[in-house]
Amino acid sequence: MYSLFLAFANAIIALRIISSLLCSRAMELHLHDIHHYLKSHARRTIEDAGLRRAAVLILFYPKDERLHLLFTKRTSTVEHHKGQISFPGGRVDDIDESFLDAALREADEEIGLLKEDIAVLGRIDDMQTKATSPLTPFGGIERLKNA
Repeated sequence: MYSLFLAFANAIIALRIISSLLCSRAMELHLHDIHHYLKSHARRTIEDAGLRRAAVLILFYPKDERLHLLFTKRTSTVEHHKGQISFPGGRVDDIDESFLDAALREADEEIGLLKEDIAVLGRIDDMQTKATSPLTPFGGIERLKNA
């Protein structure tokens, strides 16, 4: 749970930094810079083919000219992690071609957000949590819809 707390704390810090950098006119430039940083960042990965893997989206969405961070609350009827606050995502299944595919599939299943509506900013460091086996997070932002 401590590792998950750190992930949330880091996401909130990232949200504050990104929100302070972005304004509606310059959003594309700054998102490009974030994407470039994540692409060139030497990520910490956890490699162990024997472990069950999970992938999540740390998803920002624009509202009222500010970026917000999306969390979900798991229902009390699911098999695992009942009532927990989480990022959209979950287990990497055999049908998934990559960790990113798993995170995008799970976001669609959990909150109905299509992969076409997400601009993926990049992969973030893998982490180990007590709740899951290794977790691979991706940063993303919901694309603005044409009015």
